Amino acid sequence: MFNGTTGSLFGFSVDFHTFNNKSFVVIGAPKANTNQSGVMEGGEVFLCPWSPEGGTCDIINFDLEGDEVYRSSEMLFHTFKSGQWFGASVRSVTNTHLLRQGAESGQTPVGNCFLLDQRTGMSTPFSPCRGNMLEEDYKRMNNRNDQRYCEVGFSIDITKVITVGVSDITASGKSNDPIPYVTGVSQSDERGGYDLYRGYSVASGQLTGDSTPVSYHKYFCTISQVVLYLQRRHTSFSSQPDQSLIGFSVYGRFGSALAVLGDVDMDGYHDVAVGAPWSGDHEQGQVFIYLGNSNGLSAIPSQVIDSPLPSSRTAFGFTLRGATDIDGNGYPDLLVGAWAADRALVYRSQAVIQTRVLLSLLPDLNPEVKRCDRENRPVSCFDVQMCIYVSGHRIPQETALGVELQLDKMKQPMARRTLLLSTNQPQDIIKLMVQREVGVACINQTAYLRSEEDIQDKLSPIFITVNVSILNTTQHALLHGQTHAAAQVNHSSNEVLVKVQVKAEVSLEIRGGSSPPEVLLPLPDWQPAMHPKNLEEVGPLVEHVYEVRQVLLIYSNSWFWLRNYGPSAVNARLTVDFPSTWRHHFLLYVFSRLLLLSMLCVIFWKLGFFKRTRPPTDDDDDNEQHQMVEESRMTT
Repeated sequence: MFNGTTGSLFGFSVDFHTFNNKSFVVIGAPKANTNQSGVMEGGEVFLCPWSPEGGTCDIINFDLEGDEVYRSSEMLFHTFKSGQWFGASVRSVTNTHLLRQGAESGQTPVGNCFLLDQRTGMSTPFSPCRGNMLEEDYKRMNNRNDQRYCEVGFSIDITKVITVGVSDITASGKSNDPIPYVTGVSQSDERGGYDLYRGYSVASGQLTGDSTPVSYHKYFCTISQVVLYLQRRHTSFSSQPDQSLIGFSVYGRFGSALAVLGDVDMDGYHDVAVGAPWSGDHEQGQVFIYLGNSNGLSAIPSQVIDSPLPSSRTAFGFTLRGATDIDGNGYPDLLVGAWAADRALVYRSQAVIQTRVLLSLLPDLNPEVKRCDRENRPVSCFDVQMCIYVSGHRIPQETALGVELQLDKMKQPMARRTLLLSTNQPQDIIKLMVQREVGVACINQTAYLRSEEDIQDKLSPIFITVNVSILNTTQHALLHGQTHAAAQVNHSSNEVLVKVQVKAEVSLEIRGGSSPPEVLLPLPDWQPAMHPKNLEEVGPLVEHVYEVRQVLLIYSNSWFWLRNYGPSAVNARLTVDFPSTWRHHFLLYVFSRLLLLSMLCVIFWKLGFFKRTRPPTDDDDDNEQHQMVEESRMTT
């Protein structure tokens, strides 16, 4: 982390820089006070030597003069440097050792850029929008070609041909359709006047692996978005974006900064960082990392970096730079600016260790075969073999892994049916060292089956899982790939020694009988109460007892297996025939269903669950009871 003077907006612009095989960070502070005579808050650019602990920064002397005044013919030109926001944009290029920055604002903010040759210390100004036209001249020309507010240097970049970004382009005519740009130009729908700030930030890179440039645009609204355009053949872009990434916080300014990181995870596709300086629960700012793939970018971020600064609204993520390996570990790093806190932070990418876990259980568990001894008692046992493969780009010479083995994972700890023979425990954590040249390390453990009197569930499979994690965080590496493996032990399974494509289809039937087999309602010698006060007075309680059996049919590789998981099966059917209404009022109300056990229906018409149009009378009760007896039919 690099710190600046409070209130200087240190971190408003950032970039990586390399000179004489040494790594630096270039940071702009556009409101910093300078030593220029008569200039207030002229802005500075700092050069910070890289070290893991941070350090101090030195001022780069682009311009040591105060306000510039010069005369041409009969005209007097005055360049104001106070409040010019020098350092609002910085950009570095290595092969020519040049830095460039801007911009300035005065009576009319035409903008200015400086190019610095670090070898000679000479700087060259660049201000193409300066001119000698006066206010009367622009009025006479109806403000055509007015360049007084072009703000050159608001955003900049360095390529083989040096170009300067312009933050705002003023057109002389009006049109009914907005004009799309791939450059950093704010786009307005002139028909409605609502400025979406489309193109507020733009980045380009080769993400899809086929040397196709990619451009990003940002929309400023309540919830911002970044849209992705993939370049097609003949250097053309599609009219519609190929992908959209939506922000996560209202007014979070998602997409205020974009940076192509390079290939962070070493999968062959470039990755992207998106800054949201006001995003988060406390508007502290966040940076979202999106991994590249063959279709563009991942739909959800693989990592969200929250601001580590204690205060909120630090503008963390307002500026981003990537695609530079500052610490020399072979992976690109990320530079984040937080100008509201006068901070700039470097995030170093860690080496990615690809892992693959192979879990083998040998031999097949058979309760009848007892080949191991546990406390002078023969037990059924099997061997658990765990092999962990590691690979990756410039991974450590030796990787320390933690291997967690869990036996009978789906059961509670006290109900697990298999235990380790050495510790009599259902789990174990093992430290495993894997050498980079070897690339694999294996561990063997022996597990045994508990006695039958200690096992309540003898039918369900026994699941065994292995989880792998990196132990020593000082290795500056992280795991990626398969870090979890699972297998199951079943006494009827056969050993498979080759990898085959297996297709399985499973069907489940429930059959059987009930006691009594059939019930007809109403029951004999039962009469409904005139004014019921509880459910028993509304209707009798009917209970059925079912004997259940589950039959599982498995098809795999032209073979069939039929496994019985219990005694007999049951197939229950409930048929109800009942008048649904009486005098335009509902009579039947289902309030509970118990699957595979029962369906309970209760009549609430006597309990007042449904509104009546008028108070009931004695004649109504007699008529309703007679009608109910005539129309009610219920069979099961």
